[in-house]
Amino acid sequence: MDHMTYHDSFNEETSRNANQASEGNNQGVGTVVEGAKVIQEIRRAIRTRSYRMTILGIDIPVLNMPGIFSTYAGQLMSVDEPFSACYWDTPDGRVFNLQSDSNGMDVSEIARSFGGGGRKHAAGFTIPVQKLQL
Repeated sequence: MDHMTYHDSFNEETSRNANQASEGNNQGVGTVVEGAKVIQEIRRAIRTRSYRMTILGIDIPVLNMPGIFSTYAGQLMSVDEPFSACYWDTPDGRVFNLQSDSNGMDVSEIARSFGGGGRKHAAGFTIPVQKLQL
């Protein structure tokens, strides 16, 4: 599923739940409200904390974002970019989640160059703690 289809189906589901809530069916109301808050916070993080980084000579948007939210943030940041990267630190190292839109680069090739892997528009890799230059 490409990222536009993903977003369209996500938005349709969110709209359907919101409509049910407004019609008096409270099933899913809390989920819709909480989901909207999460999306709002992710977008705020992108606006206020993302920055530019060069990976393999390519200038891209980057954001320190926990893994559970990194896919959505990366998809938003990858629009009109070669690709985007979100990362988070673990005891084993820094994990990178790479995303590109349908016009973007094959991020699986980039991830493979760092020992990772994935699919054309979604891939990742980990830089071990010992190799991080903080």
